[in-house]
Amino acid sequence: ANGLVNRGGRIVLEASGQVMNSGSLIASNVMGTAAAVGSIDVNTAQFTQTASGVLDVSAVSAPAGRVRVAASDSIDMSGLVLANSTTMGGQIQLQATRRIDFDGAVLDASGADGGGRIHVNAPGAPADNSNNTLPVQGRVAITNQTVMRVSSSRAQAGRVEVEGDDISLDNTRIDATGATGGGTVLVGGDWQGSGTMKQATTVSMSADSVIDASATDNGNGGKVVLWSDVQNASSITTAYGTIYAKGGVNGGDGGR
Repeated sequence: ANGLVNRGGRIVLEASGQVMNSGSLIASNVMGTAAAVGSIDVNTAQFTQTASGVLDVSAVSAPAGRVRVAASDSIDMSGLVLANSTTMGGQIQLQATRRIDFDGAVLDASGADGGGRIHVNAPGAPADNSNNTLPVQGRVAITNQTVMRVSSSRAQAGRVEVEGDDISLDNTRIDATGATGGGTVLVGGDWQGSGTMKQATTVSMSADSVIDASATDNGNGGKVVLWSDVQNASSITTAYGTIYAKGGVNGGDGGR
């Protein structure tokens, strides 16, 4: 795709093989009409967005929309994915069976009145005895100054969830800061393996990566989890980066 605009509407791209975006797909809402929430849906085997690519469902004076990319094989993501708003942040959902690679991408679901949600999922696939195929491990690699943002300048931040068997954060920043409360960042599972998230086998965070779920004004810090399955003898979590979940400068307790 080289460019498509449908403001406040819906854009759908479907292909049995590959979809590549090097232009701008825009379903933003700049008119402030609450009913005109934009959406972009991509269904394919392989999705690639180059550094010049843009997926945009942002909004002014209205909630942002939703970007959903579903690939049966892989996603290679650079460029911009925008679901930010002057009110409520939107939804960014990326799922690929085998692997998802981020290279210098910016995913923004921030909202002044509340952060949105970014959900990245590489579930893999079980072995198929009927076809004599081995299990597929789902891998997520977030690299090269990729930024994921669900922050809020006036309210509580949103949430970032990253699921897969093998997850790496290398020179990555995840911003879940909010004026009245930090957000939630779950990488490889929820707190002590609770909840319904897939539990990773390996999670690594480089020394130059940062996750910040702090409150910035008056509120409590959020929740940050980097987790791998403790029931799996092969599992390992390594975190060399910086993690914040501080209370607000004008009041509030630290998070966890």
